[in-house]
Amino acid sequence: MLAALARRAWSLKRSLDTRTENSHAFTLPALLQVAGGSLAARASAWADRIRAIDAELATIQAEIDDRCFDLYGIGDADRRAITEGFGAPAVGVGDGTDAAPDADDTDADYGDAADAAADAATLAADLVSWAVGAALGRFDLRLATGERAMPPEPEPFDSLPVCSAGMLTGEDGLALVATPASCPLSLPDDGILVDDAGHARDLAGAAQAVFRPAFGAGFRRALG
Repeated sequence: MLAALARRAWSLKRSLDTRTENSHAFTLPALLQVAGGSLAARASAWADRIRAIDAELATIQAEIDDRCFDLYGIGDADRRAITEGFGAPAVGVGDGTDAAPDADDTDADYGDAADAAADAATLAADLVSWAVGAALGRFDLRLATGERAMPPEPEPFDSLPVCSAGMLTGEDGLALVATPASCPLSLPDDGILVDDAGHARDLAGAAQAVFRPAFGAGFRRALG
């Protein structure tokens, strides 16, 4: 049972990492992993997902703690002492007034990090970064359009892939050097886009060419 709880906790934490570009778990930016008629609605949906995952992780942690306390025969008084902390000052420098970090402070810091991960501006910036990467051939737009199926979740101790699942790769799992026929985009062979409105290789235009199929018919409304 402990193994199943740990496995579920790992899976939940990994699912949050699928939105992080520099993670081996990356697939798509957060705003493309949830549904919504606007970016604000999608950001709200992602925040709801984070809160749900945090709540489930807290439940799993509590259950693991209870089972371990039972296995070691730890009584209620000792459980409270372990869970709440002993309240002893930190051993160290000076006159002993340096107290150990408060658990509430740690929880607050974690909550701030979770809020930042769900911040609409941050999520929108991640979306634009991904769109530029897709326009340059780094990321695979087909995951967003459904032309390519999401990869199955690996096992916790599987070897890490060379490239994340969200990258545009060949059957060998390595980055492609040429645009595959099934790619819905026209990618620059030399990997160069320019900041020049109206140019055939305009960066903004290339990003919009990514957004249209990614959001489908609701493109303009989603970005409104």
